[in-house]
Amino acid sequence: MFGIQFDAAGIYLVGTPTEQFHISFEELISFTGGIIGLLEYGVTWKVLKGVSNRLRHRLVHQSGTSSDTQPSLWVDNSGPVLYGIRHGPHGIESIRASPQELEGSRFGRAVKKHWDRGMIGLSSIWTTRMLMEAFFVGLWRNTLRRVKTRKS
Repeated sequence: MFGIQFDAAGIYLVGTPTEQFHISFEELISFTGGIIGLLEYGVTWKVLKGVSNRLRHRLVHQSGTSSDTQPSLWVDNSGPVLYGIRHGPHGIESIRASPQELEGSRFGRAVKKHWDRGMIGLSSIWTTRMLMEAFFVGLWRNTLRRVKTRKS
């Protein structure tokens, strides 16, 4: 399953269980797929604070750019077997993921759908549905983590 595998000090390991790269919170929060991935991972309050700060910054600086103009994580090429996913300036870091791995999470579906639609923005209805699903899945996962911690 493609998604956030681990986090430490605001740096997230993103990818599949066998191939990952490091990506910062700020880079993830800069595009819709990253927000979906963070919500799905369970850092809801941090995401809400980050999104509100980005919106406030855009209003103050009157920046009218879309959140999907230049994602920090993108599909570079795809084939019938694997998608090449890149990250970093000029796509220095890359991993490969199968369509099944991408379809296994909301984060992966958002990245794949962005590529499949020709790198244009995702539909509002689909995005809202994914954000809501990721929000509730993330809350559930966070609750389970806290329960496990208390039992230990």
